[in-house]
Amino acid sequence: MLIQVCGHILLEKRSTIEWLCANEKCSFSTTPEEWRRELAPGMYVWTDNSTATKINILHGMFEECNIPASELVFEFRSEQEGEDEE
Repeated sequence: MLIQVCGHILLEKRSTIEWLCANEKCSFSTTPEEWRRELAPGMYVWTDNSTATKINILHGMFEECNIPASELVFEFRSEQEGEDEE
């Protein structure tokens, strides 16, 4: 989910994500490593970490992009609901 959220933000705030990567902020980087995933050519984010760390990465990215953290809401459906829809 971290990669998907970063991808959506990248579409709207590319220059800020480029800045985060160039300055090695909020777990973003321009250097590929096995524990990082590529967001776009030359832009990577650390993904081999805990859920709490992923949440901190998102908070940092949202803060740098001037997006209120309240804009991100995760919604989970129970398996039972999914069965009813089929």
